[in-house]
Amino acid sequence: MADVVHKIKNNLGGIGGFASLLERDLDEDDPRMRLVTRIQESVERLNNFVVDLMFLVRDVQPECEHIRLLPLLKEILQNEEKESARGKVMIQGDENVDLPALAIFADPHLIREMMLQLVIFIRSSGGKVERVFVAGISDDVLKMQFIIQGGDMAISLPADFSTLIKRFDRVETRLSLSIVLKMAQCFDARVSYAKTGQATSVISVQMMKDK
Repeated sequence: MADVVHKIKNNLGGIGGFASLLERDLDEDDPRMRLVTRIQESVERLNNFVVDLMFLVRDVQPECEHIRLLPLLKEILQNEEKESARGKVMIQGDENVDLPALAIFADPHLIREMMLQLVIFIRSSGGKVERVFVAGISDDVLKMQFIIQGGDMAISLPADFSTLIKRFDRVETRLSLSIVLKMAQCFDARVSYAKTGQATSVISVQMMKDK
């Protein structure tokens, strides 16, 4: 699989490089520039798809350590804030959570990938992250709730995320959701969905706080 991915990425690099050469030789108002831009965007999308697919199929062995949750959430939501006209996505904690000091015990790379793919899944399904609420369920368990506005997530969907994959037409949406589910298994986390209003819903991630 790694060899196949390597060959695909090499060919994508060649296509992207040739498109860059074309872009360099064209004026900004040249009508052909639109086609060159489409080639570059397609190369980037396909490259990201191949990387995500490789991430999904490879064997994962978590190397866990203590990670501060608040900086991780802020990092993941930065791109969402850029995409949103509302600006900053609010992150809140309940009275049982000292959010600035809150730590989780997880693999930094894998937990970051899970959170990132969750946000990508939400956006890909047409929704936007309105805010994130962190609740302390017990001394050992916390729940992160991603409150979503609009999109396909606002329709009635089952709480069991494992049944959701076939509900979405876009391959990228299904791939992001598959990665979220795989990462959740690595951390013994539970991912669930609930509709909270006409155009709002929430995805909850329940996992161990610290060890």
